[in-house]
Amino acid sequence: MIFEFGGSPELTSPREAVWRHLQDGETMAACTPGAESFTVRGPGRYSVKCSVGSGLVRVHVVLEAELHDLHHPERLRLRATGTAPGSTLDVETLVRLELIDADRTRLEWSSVTAVHGMLAGFGRGMVEETLRQFTERFWANVATTLAAAPPSGAYRLDAAGLLSIPPDTLPGAVLLGGVTLADRRLPKGHRLDAVEAGMLRDAAAGGALPEPVRLAWVGRHELHEADAAHRLAAAAAGPGTHVRAGTQGRVDLVAGGRGVLALSLPGIDAVNAIDPLELFTRWNHQPVEEGEVVACIKVAPHVVAEAAVAEGARQATAHAPLVAVRPYAGLGVAAVATEALAPEALERFEVASRLRAESLGGSFLGVRATDAPSPDDAAALAREALEELAVRRRAGVLLIGGVSAGDPLAPFFTALQSLGGELFRRGVPAHPGSMLWLARLGDTQLLGLPRCGAFGLATAADLLLPRIMAGERLSPGSVAALGHGGILGPEMRFRFPAYARELPEPPAS
Repeated sequence: MIFEFGGSPELTSPREAVWRHLQDGETMAACTPGAESFTVRGPGRYSVKCSVGSGLVRVHVVLEAELHDLHHPERLRLRATGTAPGSTLDVETLVRLELIDADRTRLEWSSVTAVHGMLAGFGRGMVEETLRQFTERFWANVATTLAAAPPSGAYRLDAAGLLSIPPDTLPGAVLLGGVTLADRRLPKGHRLDAVEAGMLRDAAAGGALPEPVRLAWVGRHELHEADAAHRLAAAAAGPGTHVRAGTQGRVDLVAGGRGVLALSLPGIDAVNAIDPLELFTRWNHQPVEEGEVVACIKVAPHVVAEAAVAEGARQATAHAPLVAVRPYAGLGVAAVATEALAPEALERFEVASRLRAESLGGSFLGVRATDAPSPDDAAALAREALEELAVRRRAGVLLIGGVSAGDPLAPFFTALQSLGGELFRRGVPAHPGSMLWLARLGDTQLLGLPRCGAFGLATAADLLLPRIMAGERLSPGSVAALGHGGILGPEMRFRFPAYARELPEPPAS
């Protein structure tokens, strides 16, 4: 059996507001007569369990409803499939929104319902009357609910339009453009409080409103830009950071102490792929000081869909920690000079090594010289230095000067290998410092440059050493990303720790 019903109630609401409320599955489900429970499954999708009929003709029905064929803001279709014991219902409703004037809308609906199964046995007249009452009551509930609903959406209001709005609905509205009231300037994105709303109405009534005001109301499933940014920031903030309110709807993540910034780049990409979320940061692995802003979170619109923010927070949590600051671990640092140096050169090497250790929260354990006339003697001295500094004193970091990554026969490498050490990276994709090499001996990490004097210059070593000092155990993969931005000219000095920004550059090669 097929039945057709229709109606066209007039609502004292702007068409845009009516359209937006029709997308709200929670509002629509709650309007269902006899609703016992409902579940919102997404924008414009919901299921509701209800009882239909009265007296002897009463059945429990589960309706699955979904909006489709949306043509903003003029028309849409509501499709619903109902299941009851031994019966099914298929409902297709066309909804048209006719603009009467700025504040009134005609909601014209026409519904076709097909009934199959046991319900058809009750007789056409009885089934038709039951469905008519149910359908008309549903749309009457929708009309009543939407007419009484608070404003939602964005509007451009002149003085007359502003005064036509009930005064109690104006507080909480969001300015989409700045406005001056008496001697006060309210910026865009600002939420009106009760006093400001009264001032705005007084300006409209007194002819002091220079131009129409653009306002937006935050709907049930929306967020103001500041609330959205705070929610996303809370999900993005990892260890070593805290949330601080910024300006113009922006929220900042701030370093809670000195250390190295650690970002999940895939996670940041996943968040920024969601319209209209914005998360921007300093450079990954950049040394930061306490109180520095390390990331900023914002949304582009002043009012944003809550679902977008929820998805952004989900992505941030899935990639946690999204933004973190690793504190310096207080490691002991020692230096080894493997080339013959004059006393003043050895002193410069020691000063440069001490500067790095103490600037990055560590302690300096001293410098050892291992130069010798023969390779065997040099290897023996290097082994002795490694046993003393790495094995017995358990230094966290050894800075090695005077060993070339391109020389596999260097006595120092022989000594390292004899103690079970591992040379795991020869050269890094950055310049200056491309001949840097990395090794491990137990828990000690070794950072080497081909010349002791290179430690007095700003090189790629100053990008990797802060990470080591913050407790990162480097690997070949750790240095792979250095290639992006690896041309370390003066314009890249912001990526270096503070001590290295003032060091001289190596000579051109």
